[in-house]
Amino acid sequence: MDFKVWKHSSVLLLGKPRAFSMEEFLRQMRQHDIGIVSIADSRKRLSGVAAVIEGERLDPLEQDLLEQLYFENEMPIVRIDTLEEILAGHMNVTTLLMSLKLSKDARRLHGFLTNALMDDTLFIKLLKLYDFQGKGFFDTDENRDVTTALIERFYDNLEQNHNIQYISMGVVELINKSSNAALIHTMATLSMVPRALRDGGDALMEAVLFALAQHPSLQQPQQLQFARSDHKALCTMLAQRDDLDGAVESILLLSRHDAVKEALASNARLSEAGMECLLAAGYEQQIVLHVNVTDARFKTLMPRHPELLARNPTLSADMFATLLARHEHHIDRALAENRQLLPAIAQALYRRNDTQVLHALARNPAVERCLLEHLFEQKFLHASLASNPHVSQQMIAQLRAEANSDVLEALAANEATPLELLYEFLLDMRLENIVRQNSALNTKYQR
Repeated sequence: MDFKVWKHSSVLLLGKPRAFSMEEFLRQMRQHDIGIVSIADSRKRLSGVAAVIEGERLDPLEQDLLEQLYFENEMPIVRIDTLEEILAGHMNVTTLLMSLKLSKDARRLHGFLTNALMDDTLFIKLLKLYDFQGKGFFDTDENRDVTTALIERFYDNLEQNHNIQYISMGVVELINKSSNAALIHTMATLSMVPRALRDGGDALMEAVLFALAQHPSLQQPQQLQFARSDHKALCTMLAQRDDLDGAVESILLLSRHDAVKEALASNARLSEAGMECLLAAGYEQQIVLHVNVTDARFKTLMPRHPELLARNPTLSADMFATLLARHEHHIDRALAENRQLLPAIAQALYRRNDTQVLHALARNPAVERCLLEHLFEQKFLHASLASNPHVSQQMIAQLRAEANSDVLEALAANEATPLELLYEFLLDMRLENIVRQNSALNTKYQR
């Protein structure tokens, strides 16, 4: 429907708007130079009316007139929801945002934020203008309305979790599951965030801050703001980020909290300057275990901590080979536990036939299936194999058939164990508590 043909003319409105308030509806129609005629003056001006708008909540007089107009079929009749959808799609966003900024009309802004016809991009821009008045997401009726609209709009799994928009943790779930970078940025810049960083917040606000701190889309300015707060838990999360930013790292290195520095020392993206600073501060073991090992770093750390270095997941093939060439029991066992173990190194360790090393290989999910099958031939390794999430379903079935208590306990804790077998283990008093701690139980059940 092209409503531009109504320009410089009037339409008869019967009933009320649906998505817009009456005030906003009239304002939007005026912006398109379309006048509104009501039933009160329709008898005098009906001849000049270009169309009839069928609104909601018609009174008896309006209903009678509408039925008459349908019967006469002399002018177009348009439903209000169709017209409102068109109005929403023809808004001048720049003009609207400027008007709201200048007028500071909270009621009008609230109306737009709770209007489902606004597109997501406009909603996010409007949310930036909303003032929560120093209160929480659900602390006032207005805030609750906006928060509910926010969750309903952006939460992807609303059908399966249809009440989440009404509970406080729905905001946290929204952040955790969202991949919308613009939304995350806007939520991280809401006025309540710096206030909570400065003065502390309630349980919900603390959970929101934690969710934002670890979200991959949190931008650098907000990361810096979080880092400067010196909030122990938040700074620890920032220090653990896979995309650790250099400027953020510099602030966190000055933290008074050991947990923050330990998290930095365990981050593979730690810079050279950060590594030198933390080495001098006594965090050498964490660094050796986790830092991204360059050739220069390997050369520096190898003489002092070869066993710890053998556990580092960033070793190159040459580094693995150099450590293997040491032919030392403790280094071999550490290599066998490395979750990035290379197949050639695993085969070499297998051939050395060291019992403790073989157990480590049997538990390591990085070991290829073909080598696991060779390890399976040695029964004393079955309990270790039963804990490996990379073992085949056939191997699990064979291990189950043994009825060995150590093997069964390992299978009960193994995320690779089939759901049917986990259910069976739930009936065994010896295994029930182990199964209930298996994180795969709920995941597989939900599927």
